[in-house]
Amino acid sequence: MKILKILIVIMVFSSVNVIFGQDIQTLKNGEAVNWIWGDRVFMIMVPTDEDFLRIRSTGENYYALKAEIKTRKSGVVKVARGNPWRSTEQEILVENPHSKDAIIEGTKLTPWYIFLIDARNVSLKVEYYKGLRDLEITGPWNILGGSAGEFKCIVEYNNGEKKDVTNKAHWDVNNRSGSFYSTVKGFFATSKLSKKKAVDKEVEISATYEQNGFYKTAYKKVKILQKKLSSISIKGPKLLRSKLFPEYKLIAEFTDGSTSDVTDNTEWKVKIADWRDKSQKIMIDSDKKGKLLILDVKKITPIILEAIYKLNGETKIIQRKIDLHPDSSF
Repeated sequence: MKILKILIVIMVFSSVNVIFGQDIQTLKNGEAVNWIWGDRVFMIMVPTDEDFLRIRSTGENYYALKAEIKTRKSGVVKVARGNPWRSTEQEILVENPHSKDAIIEGTKLTPWYIFLIDARNVSLKVEYYKGLRDLEITGPWNILGGSAGEFKCIVEYNNGEKKDVTNKAHWDVNNRSGSFYSTVKGFFATSKLSKKKAVDKEVEISATYEQNGFYKTAYKKVKILQKKLSSISIKGPKLLRSKLFPEYKLIAEFTDGSTSDVTDNTEWKVKIADWRDKSQKIMIDSDKKGKLLILDVKKITPIILEAIYKLNGETKIIQRKIDLHPDSSF
């Protein structure tokens, strides 16, 4: 039914607007046509949610290009002319190409008439499209040095519609040191930061999107993080008997989720939980860190095993309480 209404309206407009003795040809959005000689009239129906109408034409001789909206009573509502008026190459750009006096009732379409005057071998293309309201880069704010981050470029049109244009945008980064670089569009890799400088680094990435000659650029600041120590944990038994030589390990977990055995780079200490008890002797092996040297004990003795780990100026300390039993109590 809606299509029938549009056809009826187009027929009405065509029948009352036979210009230069020519039948009016209706063009679709993005359709290109060629006209060999003389005068010609075309019509395009622009949906009211579109923000721009662009008409491009080229020809062999100087000719005039004109476009206008007409009401049913042939009243001209809006006129747009090529600049200059007569030229071999012309373009008309109309912002908000609508008028409530010309919108066809029930269809949300605005009819535009395009006139080629004294044309010769002219190529004509008509387009309408939505305006760009905003451009946004989405993705992580922080990336660990030596890893990568994926970003998206999202365009928002004037009607609120959003579209992923990551692969169509031009990406760049304001980093001259080369520690943050793009491998594919929207995907940035980082090199590891210097171990001598345990500091974070901030870079700014940009994405530029072009559509129909209009440009939008978005920016996003991203921090490249130095690999940092997150936590430490002691691995080993919590219950022991004397005359054994148990070994403990210290496991470090970092901000990127990785773990590492740092036993040999750790300072170890051991002490009797009851500082008043001077009868027991427990020591750390001076040759192999994390190994306890336990002499014979006469009673159940709680001891404290302490590990101190330092990395890039940061220190973490952890303790574990261990119950040491006499050999005869097992």
